[in-house]
Amino acid sequence: MDSSPTSRVTLLSRMKRLLPSRRFRFFFPGARQSAIAQSTIPPPPRYTTASTARPEVTQHNAQSYHELAQRLQRLSPPESNWYGPGSVQIVDAAPFASGGFSDVWKGTFQNRTVAVKSLRCYSSPEFDPAEVGIRFLKELWASDKLSNPNFVRFLGVYSTPTHPFALIYEMMDNADLGQYIAQHPTTSRLKLLTDISRALEYMHGQDITHGNVKSKNVLVDGDNVARLGGLGSAFALSLPASWSDVESQRLFCGFAPELIDPDAFGLVHARATKATDMFAFGMLAWEVFAGKHPFAGNVEAAGIFSLFRNNRPPRPVHPEMTDRVWNMIESCWNQDPFKRMTAADVVDVLEAELF
Repeated sequence: MDSSPTSRVTLLSRMKRLLPSRRFRFFFPGARQSAIAQSTIPPPPRYTTASTARPEVTQHNAQSYHELAQRLQRLSPPESNWYGPGSVQIVDAAPFASGGFSDVWKGTFQNRTVAVKSLRCYSSPEFDPAEVGIRFLKELWASDKLSNPNFVRFLGVYSTPTHPFALIYEMMDNADLGQYIAQHPTTSRLKLLTDISRALEYMHGQDITHGNVKSKNVLVDGDNVARLGGLGSAFALSLPASWSDVESQRLFCGFAPELIDPDAFGLVHARATKATDMFAFGMLAWEVFAGKHPFAGNVEAAGIFSLFRNNRPPRPVHPEMTDRVWNMIESCWNQDPFKRMTAADVVDVLEAELF
């Protein structure tokens, strides 16, 4: 699985063969609006993360998305476990976390508390069945393949008419990385960053790129081990149309310059690579030591243009911020992708400082 145009076309073609053409229409990037207009599926009702509960959906809508998910099971990893209605009990009426494409619900599964990440099928007309199906398959394959102590543990797929595309993950005892550091100001930053760098080293060794390394995608377990999650962008990267909200600001401040303006680097497409992951890690490391995200307080465009002009935030003051660690951070966010440290190099530096 990769994000090349060829693999995307192949995946869409295989999806077409699995689905009845009279009920689903598929499209390629650039044909979004016309494809949506041609779709025979009724427009999904609106759903926002501010809502107190998921709204009712039409029986046809729910059955259509659920049927798509069941058919996509044939394209899922052979060893992945799928669970249907009644397997997971959603505890609350609203999600406890939300991202750009999904909501995370608290649930119980096999006598344990779990996090159920449900792709938001009904939130916007911009999400049609093909796009949701591709994003679901990519995160499923990445989650299934990345079995490592520094990743949030993947438990299986949960698919019902209400949650057609949902992934079950182990529930972490603590908050995300930013919240955890705020609640535990004396915790070792080097230890947390070492955990994250080990996850990236393992991931890159599998020839998988993350594409969205940021503090909200790092969770801390009961043993105070940082675990990397948020694998929805692991195989593909598409820039949001708007830079206006706070979440986009946090996301874009970790974007490498070649993702902001591919043309300036001689690239045809903005595509996540190991080098862009390391740039994002450098920004994340700075945030861990500074206690705030880079360019905090700037309007979003100013922060983005600062990154593109090779401006970087100053060295933060922290007892664990040594010259070697600072040099590592500067290497990670080097303007030239080929001069950035690899994840393996970063692990070597942090383990030497930590031990």
